[in-house]
Amino acid sequence: MKKRIAIVVGVFLLALGFFMVRTYVRFTGANVATHLPDPILTIPTGSTFDVVVDSLVSGGFLKNESSFRELAGLKGFGDDEVRPGMYHIKAGWSNRHLLNHLLAGPQAEVRMVLNGARLPEDVAARSSRYLHIDSTDILTLITNS
Repeated sequence: MKKRIAIVVGVFLLALGFFMVRTYVRFTGANVATHLPDPILTIPTGSTFDVVVDSLVSGGFLKNESSFRELAGLKGFGDDEVRPGMYHIKAGWSNRHLLNHLLAGPQAEVRMVLNGARLPEDVAARSSRYLHIDSTDILTLITNS
């Protein structure tokens, strides 16, 4: 009788250990591709969580979409937490690292050159393409009005 109990407990502990290791590797193992053609992820203003995931998948960033969605659900990453901007994603990141990066919102540096922009309206129009800000807001900032 004691042998049976020991076997049942042993099998249960083995299954529990397997499940815990599998879950740990699923969330902390590398899920961002090792070769990224363009390491910049652009999230437009007004994007939802599904748009962000679609951008990650279509950009070739994610290896396993379902594990990313599962961890995002556990961390409470939803439509309200989406921050628009440009993010520099590094190859080999885990789901946890990628989610923390997107939640923290550190933006990638944007470099732009404005050649041939004489008037404030021209500067506002050209810079709005790079900064994802409305050109009228930029013009207001330039003219202090």
